[in-house]
Amino acid sequence: MSILSWPLTKQVQNSGNNSTNIQAKEIKIGITYSEARQIAQDVFEANFYRLSEQAMKEAKARASEFAEQFLSELQKRAPYALSSMLDPDMQFAFHTSQKEYARTGDKDLGQLLVDILVDRAKNDQVHKCV
Repeated sequence: MSILSWPLTKQVQNSGNNSTNIQAKEIKIGITYSEARQIAQDVFEANFYRLSEQAMKEAKARASEFAEQFLSELQKRAPYALSSMLDPDMQFAFHTSQKEYARTGDKDLGQLLVDILVDRAKNDQVHKCV
């Protein structure tokens, strides 16, 4: 069950004339960590340049490391913002950051990019809720 879902145990509906009734057993808002991780992986694989086999293995390992670090930090600092990965612009920013980390492997750069992306995801979600 995602962090923002809850099961409904008792279902009762009352309505008036000309109304539409909608009833659900479970309501889910946002996406899960696993769904966000799959989006991140799909974005990388669909967009990264084709490299030699050995270079591609290294790039994929770095890309996976970056995605795990980003999603772990986002989960800790702002789990409500996981759904920011559904936004095309956030996917573009994530992919650009992930690509640079996969290319260089620079740990300091990776941490800086993770911090920037987490802050962006948090701010994007706050602005959408207002």
